[in-house]
Amino acid sequence: GKVIDAEIVLTPAVRGSYTSPLVGYEYEVRGVRYTSSRIDYSGRGSSLGAWSGPTRDYLRRHREGEPVTVRYDPNEPKRAVLETGPTVGNFLRLLIGFAVLGLGLLSLLAS
Repeated sequence: GKVIDAEIVLTPAVRGSYTSPLVGYEYEVRGVRYTSSRIDYSGRGSSLGAWSGPTRDYLRRHREGEPVTVRYDPNEPKRAVLETGPTVGNFLRLLIGFAVLGLGLLSLLAS
């Protein structure tokens, strides 16, 4: 594939703002051209701060016009991502989920 757009998206938050890289890319599968801007399925790259380190680093690696490796679903090629695998955010969400479940069970046992 090839990067066709790379920029930073700012989202207002209670304390400052969140920044996320927005990387648009195009790719071709069996003669059909597709476009996407999905980086992954875990929200990789979002962080607090106007020009956070992760966002800046991601945009340095993915510049407009440069080739990228696109991973797509062979059964549904329009579903594609640039990066796969778990991130720290995945584990944090899982940990928070277990903490909420544990508190709920403790509350249930206490009543």
